[in-house]
Amino acid sequence: MVLHQSLASCVMEKGAIIRGHAQCMILLIQGEKWGFLNVYAPTNTAKRKHFWSNLIDNLPNTYSW
Repeated sequence: MVLHQSLASCVMEKGAIIRGHAQCMILLIQGEKWGFLNVYAPTNTAKRKHFWSNLIDNLPNTYSW
């Protein structure tokens, strides 16, 4: 993920959820937590279904989806 340098100090947590396919970043902005998720899902239907299930099971607990 690309983040403007003015927000770099707001980053609380960042990392890969599924290497090469999903990454997350949590920012604290004016006292509020903001969660961002960047996803590249597989195009194969069977793999995609498994991917979404796996992604949901591995989201950090700090998110309120």
